[in-house]
Amino acid sequence: CDKDWQAALTFDDGPGKWTGELLDYLAEQGIKATFFVNGKNWNCIYNPIYTDFLIRAYNEGHQIGHHTWSHKALTEISDDQVHQEMQLLDDAFYRILGFVPRYMRPPYGAGVRDPRIEAIMKQRGYVIVGWSVYSYDADMDDGRPAGKHLEYNPGGGYITLNHDVYERTVKNTTVFEVELLRSLGYNPVPASICLGDPNPQNWYRNYTTPEARNNATWVC
Repeated sequence: CDKDWQAALTFDDGPGKWTGELLDYLAEQGIKATFFVNGKNWNCIYNPIYTDFLIRAYNEGHQIGHHTWSHKALTEISDDQVHQEMQLLDDAFYRILGFVPRYMRPPYGAGVRDPRIEAIMKQRGYVIVGWSVYSYDADMDDGRPAGKHLEYNPGGGYITLNHDVYERTVKNTTVFEVELLRSLGYNPVPASICLGDPNPQNWYRNYTTPEARNNATWVC
């Protein structure tokens, strides 16, 4: 995060089973977050349940970002495969939302500061977003709120990494993060605001009309 006294909550790998409950909580708290979504990872984005979660997140003012189609490590696949990972999800964004995002996060962070991946993303018009604090929500299964492992120095800028595909993230980690950040004087914002881009119109591009659902083509 480039801005002092700003922190962004980001959620990867969804939409998932718990995304709706997370959206409820964020709405109650008046918080806008960033969702870096996949097309076919934990779930198929064309499943009506997850399509609706994606549309709802956007309509409620959350930032939508690209996290590739199937969550492959981009540094371990060919250029053509990287383009395919991007294009398949681009196609889904156009169909469902009528635009593509400007911001993306490489799965596992594999591509952040990698010249080849940076060049491909620049060619495709994407800005790469990493993170500065990881909640370890994907690595903790012992019932402890993973967010207790977070450490912040008041005054700095932070982008946190979480995953909205875990129940513990929604019911424990996110609540802990929000309470901790607010106790330190932060009010969470979308990642792009943290990066100096406060205008939501800049977060997306190539606007067009979303498609009507077509069960013959909306498949993973």
